[in-house]
Amino acid sequence: MQDYIAMEEKVKNFLNAAVKKHPVWQNWLNQVYGVGALLAAEIIGEFEGAFGEGEGIEHFKTVSQMWSFAGLGVENGKAIGLQKGTKARYNVRLKSVLLGRLAESLVKRDPQKSGYRRLYEQFKKEETAKVEESKEESPATKIVIHRMALRKMVKVFVSHLFEEWRKVYGLEAGAAYVFEKLGHKEYLPPIRDR
Repeated sequence: MQDYIAMEEKVKNFLNAAVKKHPVWQNWLNQVYGVGALLAAEIIGEFEGAFGEGEGIEHFKTVSQMWSFAGLGVENGKAIGLQKGTKARYNVRLKSVLLGRLAESLVKRDPQKSGYRRLYEQFKKEETAKVEESKEESPATKIVIHRMALRKMVKVFVSHLFEEWRKVYGLEAGAAYVFEKLGHKEYLPPIRDR
């Protein structure tokens, strides 16, 4: 048992040291309250799993491609999910990390210190207002509102990751789909808490 504990410590130390050399950690992620080095290493590593040999962040031409790879994409107005009997069209592990550990870590932060926590609160209010307008409230509604707000917050986080990652390598991030195609007006720059 001690061997496994020692091995786990070595792996943690290796990942911690490796991610701290990564440009996107140095230039942005280390400033996001709620994202530690190990969580950042896991997120970066899962996205890098999509890269071909000799390829980098240029693999993802748009943030929509990054969202789709992470299981956050939308098709025909609905979130892409798993379908029985077929292989997942996205990285299931990455989706779990983003909507599980990352989302919960960001939401547990003090809203006074965390821009993503404040963003979650804003999205939660917006979703609650929609439900109140439609008058379709049920006991499960609060959970659905929570999950929708988490998903929106994580999608914004991934769009910021896309922008910052491309920027550190001198690549254009381009206008996000919501601005370019859907005509949204409000641009939210990458959040820096520290």
